[in-house]
Amino acid sequence: MRVLKKVIRIIIEIVSMFLPIRKKEVLFFSRGGIYSDNPKYVSQCLHEKAPQLRQIWVIGKNQKELDIPSYVDIISRDSIRLGTYFARSQVTVDTQIGVRSVFKNKRKILTPCYKLFGRQRKKQYNISLWHGTPLKQIGNDSLEWNGTCICIIASNYVTAGCEYTKNCFISAFRNKIPVKMHGTPRNDILFDQSVDVYALKAKLHLPQDKKIIMFAPTYRNDVQASGVSQMDSINFERLFKALQDKFGGDWVFVFRVHGIVLEKIDTKAFAKKYGDRIINGNLGDDMTEYLVCTDVLITDYSSSMFDFALTKRPCFLLAPDREYYEKVERGFYLDFDALPFPKAYTSDELIKQINELDNEKYMKDIENFLVDMGNAEDGHASERIVDDILHFIETGDKR
Repeated sequence: MRVLKKVIRIIIEIVSMFLPIRKKEVLFFSRGGIYSDNPKYVSQCLHEKAPQLRQIWVIGKNQKELDIPSYVDIISRDSIRLGTYFARSQVTVDTQIGVRSVFKNKRKILTPCYKLFGRQRKKQYNISLWHGTPLKQIGNDSLEWNGTCICIIASNYVTAGCEYTKNCFISAFRNKIPVKMHGTPRNDILFDQSVDVYALKAKLHLPQDKKIIMFAPTYRNDVQASGVSQMDSINFERLFKALQDKFGGDWVFVFRVHGIVLEKIDTKAFAKKYGDRIINGNLGDDMTEYLVCTDVLITDYSSSMFDFALTKRPCFLLAPDREYYEKVERGFYLDFDALPFPKAYTSDELIKQINELDNEKYMKDIENFLVDMGNAEDGHASERIVDDILHFIETGDKR
């Protein structure tokens, strides 16, 4: 049945390539089929500026439909009709390099097929918003690829929030795609002084009267090392005391991990021992909303460190497997030791770094770091991208 469904889907997509483009239709696709990340903020801005345009979101099975605005139409990621939207929507916005751009290439004979389905039609406009500032090597630079993947460039441009990210894209995609310094749409909310933090906390089921330390580790090939072992090693009583002594207030620990990792965390045991001081941060789909509510961030190699740096709030790196992850599993663009965030390789070192944080020095280090990165974030990324979309729809010009 699955094979038959795939065949039907391919036939529908091939036929759709010869049908007219549907004007004033914008298709959004974020990783995993979730209404979130950079496309979400472009979608909201687009609706504010041009509510008459039809918006369609590709949605996966885990997305909660209650979180999707009424002005958005949805298409299942598993639908046999999905190909017709890829082929016929006038504009597509994604977090990749084209909605169908990266493919496993175990059989080189399939490469012509990949190129056919990865291509963009002449009267279509595709914008790639990627999914973060890369510390980890990506695309052709990644250690993971090892020649087993091909990248079909199907975007008119990809957006970057700093000169460093721009250079990473140029390297990773072999300078085959234009890079615009429009900024990162999901970070716009970090600059918005009118955001109601209390409302966001209520939405995410976070306590209003507590300070929040969030743990957001990177997903690794080893599920246990993707947050489970780190949490098991933390002495939370000591952590909460260190935070209270250093920053004041009462604290809760919010963990946000990959769905597969969440299944391995004994949430009942944590609840029994620490009550409501340990909170599951996977209830909401929008990581940036969590960052708005976060007072202190703990991560390892996640791009969230770069987003959070814009807030100038404390961020600590807990990276017990740093050497293996850097040299064997993934590879880094930046010198990890040169990052401005205090680093720890054990939970004891993490508490020590919190106790010894020099906030004034940390602030200066972050400011210098943003300058060195060539930061271009200013809270208006979504507007710039929407202006490009509207210009194309009105004129056909892919500027």
